[in-house]
Order: sequence, then C-alpha cells, then structure tokens
Amino acid sequence: MTTETRTPAEKPNTPLFIGAGIELTGNIRHAGPGADRGVILGSFSGNVEWNGVLHVPAGGKVIVEKSMFCRELQVSGSIAGASDDVVVEVGLLRMSATAEVDVANVVVPVGGIEQFRGAVLNGKVRMAKESRYAARADTEAQATVPRLILAASSTGNTAPPDSSIGVDAVTPSGGEQPQAVADADATPLAA
Repeated sequence: MTTETRTPAEKPNTPLFIGAGIELTGNIRHAGPGADRGVILGSFSGNVEWNGVLHVPAGGKVIVEKSMFCRELQVSGSIAGASDDVVVEVGLLRMSATAEVDVANVVVPVGGIEQFRGAVLNGKVRMAKESRYAARADTEAQATVPRLILAASSTGNTAPPDSSIGVDAVTPSGGEQPQAVADADATPLAA
C-alpha cells in the first residue's frame, strides 16, 4: 500500500514548477486564474508575466532580463536584474528573511510590500497609486477585513440588510445582544 503525499508546490493549481537543479531560459507568460501558483526552485533567466502567485523559495534564483510582472511575488530565494533598466512590477511583494531582490526598479501599489527583518531589497522602489495591480490590491485588502452582520433578534430588532459592522458595533435598542454572523457562511459566531 502506498501513501501519496503532496507538498504545497505539487497541488493541481501549480501549472509552473521549475525544480531544484533545473536551469531554464526564456519567457514565462501566464494569463490563467489568479489562484494559480508558479514555483521556481531552480534557476530561471528571462522575462515573466504571471497573473497568479509566483513563489521563489530559498535556493531558487530568477535573473530578470527586462521585466517581471506578477499579481503576487513571494521571495525566499533571489531575484536579480540582468541590466540597469529592469522593472519588477507586482501587486504584492512578500519577502522572507532570506530573500534577496536586486533589480533597478520595483513598482508596487501603496502597501504592496511585506518584508521580514533580514530581507534585502536593492533598487528604486516606487509605490504607485495607479498601477495594473493597484485596484486589485485594494479589493483584496477589503476582502480580508473581518465583517459582522447583525441577525434578527426575537424582539424583531434587525440591522438593515446592507449593513456590515465592525467589532465595535452598538447593541440594538431593546437591550438584547445581537447574534454575530460571519459574512461568508452565515454561521453564528461563538461569543
């Protein structure tokens, strides 16, 4: 009996996987779903246009010839520019403590960098309110904000149907505590 185990990189939504020890040169273009992941454990040299999440783990290396565009770039390895005019534009740049990014220009939307202490970022960084990923980053940030909806109480007190409130919500008149319900699945939350 064999037991199959899969690492996160082997999930079906990983259409790109460059394994350790592999050296690849060329262009990568992906226009598929934003949930698709690309993983570069080996070495890649060229240009990248990736609509999903591109992950360069420790040991992975990307040499960007002219440009790299990604919705989300997670770096634990290294990204280097082949020349002084390389542009890396991402919606979210996540750098672990072992990350090394050394390119001429990095363009991200406002709030588009997450960097652990120890990560190295060399290059001109521009946070642009207007970029191909700015609107998407705002939408994703709003989607991750926890929201509560008031459910009807036994006395008939209800919140308007379109009202989503934060944690500091007020108690409806009548003195009853509202029942908090999560937006996504409408399951009552424990008090």
